[in-house]
Amino acid sequence: MKFRFGEGAEGTLNTSVTTAMIDQEKRAADLKRRKNQMLLFGGATLATLASCRLTARGISSRRYIPKMFQANHMPPQSDMVKEAAMAVVFATTMALSSFSMVVFGVAWSQDVTSLKQFALKMKTKLGAQQIEDEIRNAPMTPETQDLQDQLAGALKKD
Repeated sequence: MKFRFGEGAEGTLNTSVTTAMIDQEKRAADLKRRKNQMLLFGGATLATLASCRLTARGISSRRYIPKMFQANHMPPQSDMVKEAAMAVVFATTMALSSFSMVVFGVAWSQDVTSLKQFALKMKTKLGAQQIEDEIRNAPMTPETQDLQDQLAGALKKD
């Protein structure tokens, strides 16, 4: 197949044109992934704002404000089990939405797409990879070698 624009010596597409097309596809995929991460972070932020607003409304509606000539040292009777359950619900929704906002925000800002990639980035940033390599390459003590040989022998007998 011959092309007029971008022809090489044999009449095929020039490699720079195909490389540019591949780069453009990578950029489009990267843009789509970043947009998805942004939308996840935005959704988690909206969930956090909604849960905070509901919690504030729930707290303010339960406040006891006595009217004139009412005793302010004896609030009206209420169902303590219901109050405790609502407190747990409010705290849980706020904690989960805040945690999800932090997770999606870090993933978006650090360009993390999977848990495996997150683990690798954290290992490199915290220096755990060097420590693992040192431990892996450390010489084995005679006691450890003897124990390893005994365990290997016991497992071979079975």
